[in-house]
Amino acid sequence: MAWPRLRIEVVIIAFVVVLAAAFGARYLWVRLEITRPMVESFQAIAGVTHVQAIQVGQGKQLRITLGNVEDLAATYHQVLQVAAQYGYRPSQIQWVDKRDGRLEKVYYQMQYALWEGIATGKFTLMASRLEAQARQAKLERFRLYVDDSHVYLGLWDQGHYLYEIVPRVAASEAQGGR
Repeated sequence: MAWPRLRIEVVIIAFVVVLAAAFGARYLWVRLEITRPMVESFQAIAGVTHVQAIQVGQGKQLRITLGNVEDLAATYHQVLQVAAQYGYRPSQIQWVDKRDGRLEKVYYQMQYALWEGIATGKFTLMASRLEAQARQAKLERFRLYVDDSHVYLGLWDQGHYLYEIVPRVAASEAQGGR
C-alpha cells in the first residue's frame, strides 16, 4: 500500500490553524468562565469601581480601583476575602485611588504621626494629631480606622481621594526583633 504523498505546507498550515483555535478557545474560556465572574464578584463590593487581573513577570497581580469608600477597612477585608477565593494573596493586590499632589503632600506630613502611633500603640494621640493636620490642610474629609492588623487612612479633597492601608507592626518587629 502506498502512502499518499503529504505536502508539508498543508500539514504546517493545518497545525498552525488547530493550535490557534486551541489557544483562542482557552482564552475565551478563561475570559468567560474565570475572569468575568471574578470581576463581577469584586464589583459587587461597595467602593470597588474597576478590577484588572494582570501578569507581572512570572506572577499575577490584581489592580483594584476604589471610588468613594465610606468604610475602607470593611472594603479591604471584603476584597481580601474575594481575592483569596481566586487564589490571590494580599501582596498581589495593587490598590488604586484618585490621589493628587496635594493629598500626597498632606499624607507625607501625616505619616510621621501615623508611624509613631503604630510603633507606640498610642492610637488616640495619633488620631488627634492626624485630625489636626487634616483640619490645618483644610481637607474636605478625613477618616481613620484602626483594627488589629492595619491602620486605614482616607483623605478627600476637591474630587480627589487618597487611601493608605498600613500594616500594624509591633514595635519589637519594627526594631528588628530586639
